[in-house]
Amino acid sequence: MKHVLLVVVATLLFGGLAAAQVQSDAQMKCINTLNSGSAKVDKAQAKENALCLKKAGDGTLVGGVDACLIADANDKVGGAITKILAAEMDKCGALPGFAYTGAASVGAAARQGELKLMMDLFGASLDPAVVSCATNEDQCKCQRAILKKAASLLGLKHKIFNKCKKAILATATSAADVAKCVNDSMTAASIKAAAAVDGKVDKAVLKLGTAIVKSCDTPGVTAGSFPGACTGESGTSLRDCVDKIVECRVCQVLNDADGLSVPCDLFDDGAANTSCLGTVYTATPTRTPTQTSTGTATQTATSTPTNTSTVTATNTPTSTPSTTATSTPTSTPSQTPTNTATNTPTRTATNSPTSTPTNTPTRTATNTATNTATRTPTSSPTRTPTSTPTRTPTVTPTVAAMRVFVSSTQYNGNLGGLSGGDTKCQTLANAVPALSGARFKAWLSDTSGSPSSRFAQSPGSYKLVDGTVVANSWADLTDGTLAHAINLTESGSAPPGSFVWTDTQTSGALDSTGHCSNWTSTAAVGAGCGQNTMTNYNWTTNASCNCSVVAFSLYCFEQ
Repeated sequence: MKHVLLVVVATLLFGGLAAAQVQSDAQMKCINTLNSGSAKVDKAQAKENALCLKKAGDGTLVGGVDACLIADANDKVGGAITKILAAEMDKCGALPGFAYTGAASVGAAARQGELKLMMDLFGASLDPAVVSCATNEDQCKCQRAILKKAASLLGLKHKIFNKCKKAILATATSAADVAKCVNDSMTAASIKAAAAVDGKVDKAVLKLGTAIVKSCDTPGVTAGSFPGACTGESGTSLRDCVDKIVECRVCQVLNDADGLSVPCDLFDDGAANTSCLGTVYTATPTRTPTQTSTGTATQTATSTPTNTSTVTATNTPTSTPSTTATSTPTSTPSQTPTNTATNTPTRTATNSPTSTPTNTPTRTATNTATNTATRTPTSSPTRTPTSTPTRTPTVTPTVAAMRVFVSSTQYNGNLGGLSGGDTKCQTLANAVPALSGARFKAWLSDTSGSPSSRFAQSPGSYKLVDGTVVANSWADLTDGTLAHAINLTESGSAPPGSFVWTDTQTSGALDSTGHCSNWTSTAAVGAGCGQNTMTNYNWTTNASCNCSVVAFSLYCFEQ
């Protein structure tokens, strides 16, 4: 009996623990759905990159290439990201315990990968690098051909990872297990091993090499076509260079999207040589997703409204209104009815009033509806009723502004981890009476967390300590552009320098430029930093700063 009891206890303790560590079917479905969506964002941005390059080469592009890449004119990238957000709401009721960062991070990471690839090939400023087909048709075609092959190679490796991850999740108990799908040569389905297993990666790399020879080397236009990370390369060396930057970018995408800690600088070429760093392109979509739901009395329209209302009320007015309208109505009744009706409208109409009818109806209406409508109706009269219904309005509370400052103290890369950075911000805030008692965190990211996962994402504004608005909401803060630079310390003075430790994308996710070994090292290596004089994406992703130097501040955000 004692032995049986011990077996039961052991099974409960150890077997139960192992089962708890493996994700549930629902959690795995959530992860796989987001990964599938990530690949679609990747593909959509790759097409956008190719389209912008083509228009620039053809001379039909309005504005610069940089602006074109993030404009998302056809809403393909924004649409793909919106689908990920919707999928998360539908499939992720049980949030996964690992290999999951959230739909917003997944979409942003996939888009960043393709945009960074553009910078790697053509340099940080894209407009001067693009060759006009009218000036040099061969060089113009060379650029297009290699971008297409490079993007295809990145997409293939992303797809290989997703397939491997789907299989490995069945037994995975941590993010480290999932990371094997990137760089573990002993995991047969990983990116690292895929070339040896099915040859797809090798074939794609060979096609890249063939395109370089055919479209660039043979016409003699390789030189100057790719002034980015592979400048001066041609033939096989250019092929290998492009493959290396693809390895780097797909690794960073997967780290950011799945919360992994793969050493991308080793993964891309097998050496810790800072070859896989790079800054973040301003990749936040310029789109506010519109969700359309199917239901009773739900109206969705795009128009210049005559009447715009959001009402949640139960109104039972009894009135004899005097109505004066200027309109050309579809139907013009002349009656004195007594009606009891339930309003269930679904309309989209266009206002074009021209006549003046006068109606004096006696009407009893009972409306119980939640209507959010933006209409331009066919008949939109201007009325002066003689009665006013009684309503119970929905009151929207005022959200207090969150304060933000740049630290007056500078630090090296050993901040004591994310919590150490938070403590430094809190200590500075506590020394200022106006900030004392409020909670502050540092705008920092590493493999253990980031602002997108650690911060309170306020719908209210973010302001400097003097009241200057930096952003109107979390969404505004993370859209790639600030209303004002974060250039005041906790006491309202000018900061001691312009560079700030971050390793954080504009979206608030991990950038993977470098983070001084999770902000615990002073080794002479690079880590991501921003610049407090900037309002574009450079405010958080400007350069790679030396972890050993005591010369960089922190951004501190109220929670």
